[in-house]
Amino acid sequence: MPTQQNTHYLSHVLDSLFAFVGIIKTDGCVIKANRSALQAAALREEDVIGQPLTRTYWWSHSKLEQKRMEKAIQQASGGEPVRYEAMLQISNGQLIPVDLMLAPVFTNDDSVQNIVLSAVDISATRKVQEQLRVTNERFSVALKSAPVSVFSMDENLRYTWMYNSRLGHKPEEIIGKTDEEIILDAEARNRTIFLKQWVLERDQGLQEEMKVQHNGEPHYFQLILEPLHDQYGEITGLIGASVDITERKEREELLLKQSNELKLRNQELDAFAYTVAHDLKNAISSTIGFASLIESYYDRMPKEEVLEYTRLITDGGQKMKSIINNLMMLSGVSRAETPPMTILNMHRIVEDAINQLTSMPQYEDATINLPDEWPNTTGHGPWVEDVWTNLISNALKYGGKPPMIDIKAEVANDQEVCFQITDNGVGIPPAQQHRLFKPFTRIDEKYAEGHGLGLSIVQSIVGKLGGKVWIESETEQGSTFSFTLPKA
Repeated sequence: MPTQQNTHYLSHVLDSLFAFVGIIKTDGCVIKANRSALQAAALREEDVIGQPLTRTYWWSHSKLEQKRMEKAIQQASGGEPVRYEAMLQISNGQLIPVDLMLAPVFTNDDSVQNIVLSAVDISATRKVQEQLRVTNERFSVALKSAPVSVFSMDENLRYTWMYNSRLGHKPEEIIGKTDEEIILDAEARNRTIFLKQWVLERDQGLQEEMKVQHNGEPHYFQLILEPLHDQYGEITGLIGASVDITERKEREELLLKQSNELKLRNQELDAFAYTVAHDLKNAISSTIGFASLIESYYDRMPKEEVLEYTRLITDGGQKMKSIINNLMMLSGVSRAETPPMTILNMHRIVEDAINQLTSMPQYEDATINLPDEWPNTTGHGPWVEDVWTNLISNALKYGGKPPMIDIKAEVANDQEVCFQITDNGVGIPPAQQHRLFKPFTRIDEKYAEGHGLGLSIVQSIVGKLGGKVWIESETEQGSTFSFTLPKA
C-alpha cells in the first residue's frame, strides 16, 4: 500500500506540472507521461505507454530529432544527465522549441533504474530572444552609422562594456581598465574622471561638452552620464554615451570665423567707401570748378590758362576713370570663376604690360632689366598681364630717381615658378607691409598713394590662379614683390 500511495502521489504531482514530464525505461520505452504532455499532443496514455519514446507522436516529425533522442537516452542510461534544445510536435502537427532534460534515477546500488524526462516550452523565450536579437542588430547598425559611443562602468570606474569607440579603441583594450589608463590627454582625462565621480557621489546624471586631443587633432564630444542601480536602488556604476560633435564644432568655429571676417570686411568696406567717395567728390568738384571758370571767363582767359584748366579737367577725369576701373577689376576677379589655364608666353605678356606704361612720366628715365629666359608656366594671360601692369607701375612710381627695376623668373620647385620685381625706391617698413594687400586700406603716402586697389587686384588674381604673392622690403633699401604661378 505505501508503494501504491507513493506512485499515486507521484502521478498526481507530475500531472499538476505545466512542463511536459515523463518517465522512461533505460531501453527508451515510456512508463509515464503527465497530463500536460498528453493534452498538448491530443494523446491518451494507451497511445504512448510501453512504446519506445522515439516512435511516439512527439518525435515522429523528424528522423534527426529521433536520433538525437536515442543518443540522449543512451547517455542518460549510462548515468549522465543530458540537456539540450529540441523541436517537439504537439497537436495539429505544430512544432515548438523545448528545453529538454533527461535525468537518470539511481537504485541503492547506483545503477540506473529509470530516466525522468522533462520538456519546457521555450517558445516565448525564443520569441523574446529573437526580438532582442533584432533590436540589438538595429541598435548596432544605428550606432555604427552614428557618431556615438556607448559604455558602462562599475563603481570603481572600470569599463565593463564599450561599443563603437570613437577614438579607435577595441573593446578588449578597454574592458577592465580606467580612464587613467586610456585617455592620454591629461586635461580631458582629469575632467572626465571628475565628472564620473560626481555622478556616482551625487547619484545624478549630467551632460557636458568635452574637448580631447587625439593623434594631434582636437575632437569634441557631448558626454552623457547616468548612474546605474541594482534592484535595491544601490549604485553599482554608471552608463554613458559619448557623441562625437567634432564636425558640428568645426562648422560653428568656421561660421564664427566667417562672421568675424565679414564684420571686419564690412568695417573696411565702409572706411574705403568713404575714402573713395571723398576722392571722387574732390575730383568731380575740381572738374566742375575748372569747367565753370572756363565757362564764365573763357573770352577773357589767356589761351595758356584755358589749356592748363583743360589739362586739369582731363587729369580729374582720368583719376575718376582709374578709380572706377580698379573697382570693377577687383570686383570682377573676386566674383569670377577661375578661367581656363594655358601655357603663357610670359616674355610677350611682360612686354605688353610695359607698353601700357610708356605714358608714365617716370618711364622715360627708367631702366627695366628682363631675364634672358622665362620658365614655362600656366595661367590666364589677360589676368597675368594685369598683375605685371600693377607691379611694374608701382615700381616706376615708387622706385628711385631714376627708377631701376630688375625682373627675375626662376623655377621654385616641382610645381611652381617664382617671379620677382625689385625696385630701388625708399622701401616699405615691416609695420606697413601687412596692410599692402588689403583692398580697403591705405598706407603712408610716402610709400604708396592711391586707393589701395592695385596690390589687392594682384593678390586676388594670383590666388585665383593657384599662386601666392608677398613682399620683402626694408626702409631705404628698395622693395621686392614676388608671386608664384603653377609650373607648366
